[in-house]
Amino acid sequence: MSMEAVGVLMMSPMNSYLEEELDKRFKLFRLWNFPQKDDFLKQNSDFIHAIVGNPFFGTDRELIDSLPVLEIVSSFSVGSDHVDLAYCKEKGISVTNTPDVLNEDVADTAIGLILATLRGICTNPTLTGLIFPIPVDLRQPTLIMETIGVLLTTPVYSYLEEELDSRFKLFRIWNFPQKDEFLKENSDFIRAIVGTPNFSVNREVIDSLPALEIISSFSVGLDHVDLAYCKEKGVSVTNTPDVLTEDVADTAIGLILATLRGICECDRYVRAGLWKKGDFKLTTKVRFLHLLLNFFSDLIYV
Repeated sequence: MSMEAVGVLMMSPMNSYLEEELDKRFKLFRLWNFPQKDDFLKQNSDFIHAIVGNPFFGTDRELIDSLPVLEIVSSFSVGSDHVDLAYCKEKGISVTNTPDVLNEDVADTAIGLILATLRGICTNPTLTGLIFPIPVDLRQPTLIMETIGVLLTTPVYSYLEEELDSRFKLFRIWNFPQKDEFLKENSDFIRAIVGTPNFSVNREVIDSLPALEIISSFSVGLDHVDLAYCKEKGVSVTNTPDVLTEDVADTAIGLILATLRGICECDRYVRAGLWKKGDFKLTTKVRFLHLLLNFFSDLIYV
């Protein structure tokens, strides 16, 4: 018989792609469109050869008996608890499910959700605030810390500013438009610089601070610091070479998973209540990315 003459009973709405493909190949009956289910089944029992369903609607003995030409029950799920397997076996009806098709999808979506939640990927589009403050007890001073002047060259995380402010005499240089005059007036108090690559700590700045002992850079790179001159002057220089390694790695993985799996888009979909109108669209497997990367790697080394 032609495929169009094969009746397929869909028990509940599923992915639009699946519905469209079944609609093209078979005579598709969407059960939810027929309020009088028993009447509908009686009228079409001789046409329905297959059931496509999920765990929300059971395929029990009563339903099976109402479809005398039923040949297969295809469940879009891992479990088959909603299908009377023993009776299907007795009647010679095949039963299929999807035991492994979602394993990788569930795994990488779970990882993506964890990373997206911890790293605020969906709630913070600029990705600021990705590094969470780690409480550190530094309150064991060997001298009165409030007398030590610390020059903060650029705004940093509020937590860091608050901690420095509570321990030292903190100078925020951006609050002083006349930078040269400010440095002259406070040169005897400033013994440390805390900064980022946005502010250059060059020979001129170092010479203007005769009491300077340490430059602490909130960065991996130190291109903005004159290291040779610091060594010559005996000024210590510190940076954060590994503090962001893991953060960057899991944020990158989180962004990849969030992009391929549409996690942020799905988050908005759920919050807007659109899930009541239907399932979220299918997304891309991470395996696709692996294949793509391998393909380009092969091209490079050919």
